[in-house]
Amino acid sequence: MPRTLGAELTAALDSGSFQPYFLITVREVGASIIETAQPFKFKLSGINMMAKWLRQENSIYEGFLYPHELEFKLTRGVTVAGVNYTIDSSYYYGLTNVWDGTFQTITACMLPAQKYTAAADVTYKTLIDALCTAHSKTAVYDSVGAAWQSYKFLATGKVLNLNRAYDILNMLRQKYLIYACDNGSDQIRFKAVATDADGSADHTLRLGLFEEYGIDVATYRRFLYRDEAGTVHYDGNATDPLWNLGYLESTASPPTSNVSFPLTLKPIAPHLKYLSFDEFAFTFENYPHTNILSDSRNMQVTEEFDTEFKELGWRILLNTYDWSKGTEGGALPGTIEAAAPFTPLNTSHFDTILSSNDNNIQAAMDTIDDHTHTTSTDLNVTKTLQLSGDITPSALTANQNNYNPTGWSAAVVMRLQTDGTNRTITGLAGGTDGRIAILINIDSANIISLQDEGGASTAANRFTLPTSATLLNIHPDASVVLQYDSTSSRWRVLSLMDHALLTGIGSNTHSQIDTHISSTHLAFNDGEGNPADPGSASADGTSAYAARRDHVHKGPTKAVIIFPTNALQDTVNASSTEYLAPFVDGNFGTEKAMGVTRNGTIKNFYVRQVGNQPASGSLVCHVRQNTASDIISITIAAGAAGPATRSETATSVAVSAGDFIGFKFVNNATAVSATIGFVVVEIEFDP
Repeated sequence: MPRTLGAELTAALDSGSFQPYFLITVREVGASIIETAQPFKFKLSGINMMAKWLRQENSIYEGFLYPHELEFKLTRGVTVAGVNYTIDSSYYYGLTNVWDGTFQTITACMLPAQKYTAAADVTYKTLIDALCTAHSKTAVYDSVGAAWQSYKFLATGKVLNLNRAYDILNMLRQKYLIYACDNGSDQIRFKAVATDADGSADHTLRLGLFEEYGIDVATYRRFLYRDEAGTVHYDGNATDPLWNLGYLESTASPPTSNVSFPLTLKPIAPHLKYLSFDEFAFTFENYPHTNILSDSRNMQVTEEFDTEFKELGWRILLNTYDWSKGTEGGALPGTIEAAAPFTPLNTSHFDTILSSNDNNIQAAMDTIDDHTHTTSTDLNVTKTLQLSGDITPSALTANQNNYNPTGWSAAVVMRLQTDGTNRTITGLAGGTDGRIAILINIDSANIISLQDEGGASTAANRFTLPTSATLLNIHPDASVVLQYDSTSSRWRVLSLMDHALLTGIGSNTHSQIDTHISSTHLAFNDGEGNPADPGSASADGTSAYAARRDHVHKGPTKAVIIFPTNALQDTVNASSTEYLAPFVDGNFGTEKAMGVTRNGTIKNFYVRQVGNQPASGSLVCHVRQNTASDIISITIAAGAAGPATRSETATSVAVSAGDFIGFKFVNNATAVSATIGFVVVEIEFDP
């Protein structure tokens, strides 16, 4: 859309005969004007300015040492009958400021060379609007409401971190071919030059000589971009060079046009109605190819003035937005320290961490930064392996479900303690395939337990403990190593390091353990004779020497093993069937069993009745084989008084290696059964 001018200014510029008028205005940023002067050289292009003028020594703003403390504005127009008819540029932030003792030369930009940080997981429009507002500018759009303005700039959680605010222009050009220009009144106008519609011609120029313009071969690019799932997409011909757009969501579309058409005109007479992004129609009278006699292009307008120009001291330069040059490739990093040059790389040997998609320094550094060090080959560690990712959460004040303390997502080792009471963890968050977790109990006195299949935690956060274990106790100064099994969605125990599991070594302090396995106890002496035969009663023994690994005791032809239950003081619920397993601490519950490794005979079944059985029904106790057959039974009659030891010694049943043995209790009473103190059965193994 052409710039709107006053009638007098338009008439003078249209006539081509006028007295130019220029003025540079200098002010402290956002404050009062310091100086005005007539420049004898300037250039305005996009949102950048260069100006040069005569400045006297001891100028009023000589104390301003840094360019960013100043803003500059250019006034341009004509003088007619002593009256100035002009327009103003926006104010530009100083970038460089050089005074050679006579001449002042500055460069400036509508966005400053100052650090800017903001969330980048927002739309293009939200990000651009916020950046402009933060620097006292207003963003306007050549195509209001264009779809690209609602696309997300970077992926969720990413941050824009610019060392210089104006570096956003490099990023916008790279990511979606978006350019900017000064729209006046401190407005920055944005356009996606390969996507936004150009509309009808705003200006028509007739070019009489071929030498008045330069035209190059149209340049095609194949767009490359990654979406939120990390999927790489392509748009364009497979034989064209890649242009990396970086991040673009799967629901978004790449720029409409894949072709960049270079066209540059020689300088033309000045007119202030020309504005970047205007559509120019051209008539080519002397182009050697008859197929190109006219054209219409969206042009970038550059305004120049220099008293040393031999022709057209004040002039306009027109060129198309040839985006194919400059930043030719480059996926943008997730967190951007600066919009660095996207230097192309040779990707022919990228076949491990990097690939052909990492075709420039910025893209390659982003891939390396995101690399998680996974490997499909053997990992050979030749140096120390340091698990430095440890956390020490606050003391556990209650049992924990779906435990997920602060910092756990990035840690390997968790150092745990309680508030003075034993605590239980029913589940641990953060499980991913193969993840290793080391839990250390740093408490001085209290046990921290992991519960098997803890129902209070989400299924995917639960622990699967070794067979028949309901709790895994981590004693003070002990630890457990876990690994997450994504197939079963459970944490599994790899190793339990707990000296409290060692028995017969005093209080299990490290010094006592060391003494117990000292060289004295490991000495051998054959002079004491052969190992003793098995006896009918237990005895401590008197030898001070260790037995050899391959020593042999003379024993009976058959081995007898007692299968008891441990620490049982429980009842069976009314009208219920419940189970126990040999050697397992705990109470009645769902069916459990223990395997046998040799053939033999099971017999001599005993049950200790502690309390009275209700008169409403009997309690039937069974030895159960392979969770299917009740092979030996004891019936405690309805109303039977306790305490009493019940037995069945007349029945014997053969068992085979690999069979499972358990106990089953059927309470036929309408109230809870008598309390059961112990259950035991004998297995005599074959020789």
